Amino acid sequence: MLCWGQVGCKQLGLTPGQYGVSSEATHSDRLLKHGRVQHICCGDGITVFVFVDRKVLYTMSGQKQRKLGYINEFKKERIHFVDSEASRVVFITEGGNIFSWTLKENRGVTSKELRLTKPELLKTLCQTRVIQVACGKDHSLALCKDGQLIAWGQNAHGQLGLGTKDASHTSPQCLKSMAGIPIAQIAAGGAHSFALSVSGAVFGWGRNDRGQLGLGDTEDRHKPTYVKPLEGKKTIHISCGEEHTAVLTKDGSVFTFGAGSFGQLGHNKRRDEIKPRLVAELFAAKVSQIACGSYHTLVFVPSSGKVYAFGQGEKGQLGSGQTSDQLVPLPVKLASHTSDTGPANGCTIQPVVSKIFAGVNQSFAECFAERDDIALKHHSSFISMKGIATVDDLLLEKWSGIDDGKLCKSIKTEINHVFSSAASLNGSFLETTKDNHFKTSNEVSGVDMSAMHLWFEKLQRNVTVLQEVTDTVKKNLMPSLLESHVCVETLRVYLILPELIEVVKEQKDVVKLTSLLSRTILSLEKSKLKILESLWNNLNNYFFKKLVMLFKTVCQHLLQKTFQKQTKFSEDLHNCLRILQKLYEVNCFADLKVAESNFYIALAEVFGISTLHIDSVLDLIKYPCIINMETKVETFNNLCAFIRNLPENEPNQCLLVVRRSMIIQDTLKQLMMFDKTTLQQQLQVIFEGEFAEDYGGVSQEFFSVITKELCVHQNIFKHYEDSRLIWFPEWEPKLPGVFRLVGILCGIALHHGFVANFHFPLALYKKLLNVQPTIKDLKELSKTEGRNLDDLLHDESSNVEEVYGQYFVICKETDDHFKIQHELIPNGQNIPVEKHNRKQFVDAYVDYIFNTSVEKHFKAFAEGFRSSFPKPILDVFLPEELMAVVHGNTKYEWELLEQQASYTGYTKSDQYIVDFWTMFHQLPKKKKKNFLAFLTGCDRIPVGGMGTLKIVINELRIFNPDLYYPIGHTCNKTLDLPRYSNIRKLRKRFLRAIESYEVFGIQ
Repeated sequence: MLCWGQVGCKQLGLTPGQYGVSSEATHSDRLLKHGRVQHICCGDGITVFVFVDRKVLYTMSGQKQRKLGYINEFKKERIHFVDSEASRVVFITEGGNIFSWTLKENRGVTSKELRLTKPELLKTLCQTRVIQVACGKDHSLALCKDGQLIAWGQNAHGQLGLGTKDASHTSPQCLKSMAGIPIAQIAAGGAHSFALSVSGAVFGWGRNDRGQLGLGDTEDRHKPTYVKPLEGKKTIHISCGEEHTAVLTKDGSVFTFGAGSFGQLGHNKRRDEIKPRLVAELFAAKVSQIACGSYHTLVFVPSSGKVYAFGQGEKGQLGSGQTSDQLVPLPVKLASHTSDTGPANGCTIQPVVSKIFAGVNQSFAECFAERDDIALKHHSSFISMKGIATVDDLLLEKWSGIDDGKLCKSIKTEINHVFSSAASLNGSFLETTKDNHFKTSNEVSGVDMSAMHLWFEKLQRNVTVLQEVTDTVKKNLMPSLLESHVCVETLRVYLILPELIEVVKEQKDVVKLTSLLSRTILSLEKSKLKILESLWNNLNNYFFKKLVMLFKTVCQHLLQKTFQKQTKFSEDLHNCLRILQKLYEVNCFADLKVAESNFYIALAEVFGISTLHIDSVLDLIKYPCIINMETKVETFNNLCAFIRNLPENEPNQCLLVVRRSMIIQDTLKQLMMFDKTTLQQQLQVIFEGEFAEDYGGVSQEFFSVITKELCVHQNIFKHYEDSRLIWFPEWEPKLPGVFRLVGILCGIALHHGFVANFHFPLALYKKLLNVQPTIKDLKELSKTEGRNLDDLLHDESSNVEEVYGQYFVICKETDDHFKIQHELIPNGQNIPVEKHNRKQFVDAYVDYIFNTSVEKHFKAFAEGFRSSFPKPILDVFLPEELMAVVHGNTKYEWELLEQQASYTGYTKSDQYIVDFWTMFHQLPKKKKKNFLAFLTGCDRIPVGGMGTLKIVINELRIFNPDLYYPIGHTCNKTLDLPRYSNIRKLRKRFLRAIESYEVFGIQ
C-alpha cells in the first residue's frame, strides 16, 4: 500500500517529512501485514481501513501510539464500506445495517487529539438494507438495496435534497423526488450531493456557490436537479471534494467543475468552473479511476500504470515530493518495492496500482507486484460498490429451481426487494450491446425488450413464483408508482410491467394489474406522459402490437362486464380506454405501426350497440379508436335519431322551400328563422316549380346543388384555383351572418346523413375537432404556397435570405380583392427570414392562414355547425373520418355497383339486364356519375363506399315502352326501367334521362 500526504505516518510506519507529512508515495509494511485492503475512508484527523477479511483498523491524529488502532466492536459484524463526516464515521455491514462512530475532540490538551465513542446502530434504518453510504462535511446519504435514497444531517444549503433548506435532520429522510430512479452510485462533497443512475444520468443538489453542481450557475439547489451538461457523456463514476466535483465517463474521459483555487480542476488555472469541463491534459488517456480529496484530485491511467494528481499540495497529498500546488495532472512518484520472496528476492519491483483512494489531505494507492495475477485482475477495477436489487438470469435460475409450493423466506425477500421497487425494475433488462442503455433519451428507453420478453416467459414456468411476483406488484409496486418522476429512466417500468402482465395466469389479476397500470400512467405529469408516448412510438412493432392487444383485451372484458351488470362505465374502464386511445394516437403519428383494426372492439358482438343506454354510447364515443368506421357511422346515426326523438323535441319538420336560381339566398334566409329544435327535426326540401315528394332524395339533390353554388359564389368564400377548394376569407362578406348559416347547413347535412361536398379542406374538420392544421394542410389548400414554404424549410443553402428575399409578412386580400402586406410578427416587415428563423416564419404563416386571419368567421361557422348536435357526438370521428362522412368519396367501383344490385321483374341473368350493364360499363366516367346523381341525388359515394349503395332495378311494365324514359326514385334508389325493344333505344332513352338529373318531374 502506497501512502502520501497527511496519512498518520507514525501509525503506518512511515518516515514523516516536513510538517509531519509524507510528500512522497511510500510503502506501508504495517498495512501489508494485515492483508488486502477493501476500502479506505480518509476523514479530517482519522483514516479507517477495511480489509478484505472485513477487519477494521484506523489511524487518528494526536494519538501517541505507533501502531494501527483496531476496532473490537465489530467482531460480530462484517464491515463492507465506510465513509466519514467531520465528526463521525459511518460503517455499512454486509447485512446492510449502518453504525455511526462519533469523533470527539479532547479538551484541555495543547494539540488536537480525537477520541472515539462506541459505534451505535442507526435503528431507524434497520428495516432497510443499506448498500452504499456517502458523507459530506456534516451530512450523509445512504442508498438502499431497493433503490431508496435516504439523507440526514445538516441542511443549510439544501444538501439533503428534501426541497427545502433548514437547520438539520437528525433522523434519516427519504428523498421521494428520486423515487424510481435506478441509482448506481451516490457521492457527497462538503455541502453538496450527487446521485448517478445506471445509465449515466447525473443529479446534483446542495451548495453551489463555486459551481460544484455543474449546472452553469452558482445558485444552491434544494432538491435533486438533472445536470444536463453531462447528458450523453456516459458518466460511470462521481467523486466530490470540499467544493469541487470530478466525473469519469465510460470512455475514460474526466470532467471537473466547481472551485479551482488550488488547481484541483486540472485546467492549468485557479479559476472556478460552473459547467463540467474536460480535463484536456488527460484527453485520450482512458482514465479508469478518480478520487477527490478536499482540495486535490487523483486519477489512475491503467495503460501506463500511472497515478496523476493535481490541486492543493500543502500537506504532501500530491505525492510529488514537494508541498506546492499543481494546476495540471502530473504523475505521482510511486516508490519501488524490494521483493523478499521468490525468484525476485532482493530485486526492485515496480508497483502495479490496483485501487486509488483520496481523503481530506490524504492519498493512497493499493499496489501489487507486476507479475501478480491479482494485480492484473483488478488493474482497472473500481472500488467495490454494491448495486441495487435487479433481476437477471442468475436470480431467475435460482427461483426456478424452487419446487412449486411454498416459498422459503429468503426467496420471498428477494422477490419483495425487486418487484416492490420501481428503481429495481428500471435498472433491469438494460440494453448493454454497444452500451446502448447510455443513449437513453426521450426517444430511447435503454431496455432490451427481447431479453425482457424471454425472462418473463421463463418466469411463468414456475406458477408459485409467478403468483408471488404478481401479488407483490399489486400490493407494493403499483401504489409506489404514484410518486413523482424526474427522468426518462423512471419510465422504463411502464414498458416492463406489460410484459409481466402478459404471462400472468389469472384473468382477474390481468385486469387488476392493467387497471392499476392505466391509473398510474394517467397520473404522470403531462411532460412525462409525452415522453412515455415517445417511447411507445419507438417500440418495435411486435412489442407495440402486444401492448395494444393487452389494453384492448382488458377493455373488452370490462365492457362486457359493464353491459352484463348494466352499470355505468367504471373508472378502471375509462382509464384503460384512455390508454388505448393514446396508443392509437401514437400509432397514427407513427404512420400506422400496426393496422388500425388491431384497436377495434367488435361492439356488436360484445353487446348490441343499438341496445346501449345513451349515456353509455356517449361514453364510448370518447374513445373512437375502438370503433370501426361502419360502427361509428351507425352509432352517430343512432344518436342523431335519438336526439330527434327526445320528448322535448315535438314531432315537426325542418322545411326548406327554395328556388334553384336563388338557392343560396332562399336557404340562408329561411335558416335564420329556425331555432335549434327545428334544425334537429327531419329535413324536407321543396324545389319551387317542381313536383317531387321528399323521402330523402330531394334533400340529397338539394345539398348537391347548393354546395356547387357555394363553391362558385365569389363573395362568400375565398377560392383556391389550383386545389378547387374554398376557405374563409380575410374580408367581411356582404351577407350578414353567412358563415354561421353555412355551418348550420353543413351540420344539417351531417345530422341527417346526406352527402354534401362543400369543397372544404381537411383543415376545417381538424379545427372542428380541436386538431391544429399544419403545413401539410396548406399544401392541400394551396399547392403553390405549400410547396414554396416546404422548399424554404428544406433549403440546404447557407444564403436563405438572399435566395428567397422573404420577410415576416404575408399578402392579405381585401374585400375588393386588393392585396396588402400584413406583418406576421411585430415589426415583421423589417425582419428577414433566415435559416435560423425560417421554421418560425412557416409556423406563423400557417397559423395566419388557418387561425389568425379567419378566427371570427370560423368561430361563427363552428357555432352553427354544432347547433345540430347538443351532445359531443362528433367526437366519435377523426378529422379525416368526419370529412369523409360529410363529403362522401369518389372511389368509384362500378363492378361492385352491379354486383350489389337487386331486381324486381327482371333477373340478374336476364339478357336484357346483361345488355343494360354492358351498355353502362361502356359509358364515360362523367355519364356514370350522372347516373349516380339521377338515382341517389348525388354523384359522390357515401363514406362506406360503393358497397353501401344497394340499387334496385324494377321492370316498368307499360304499353309501348319505347315512348318512355327510365325513372329514378332517389328516396329508395330504385330505377324503373322499361323493357325497350333494342339496346340502341335503351341507350338513347337512358342517356336522355340521366342528363336531366338536376330536375325533378321530367316525363
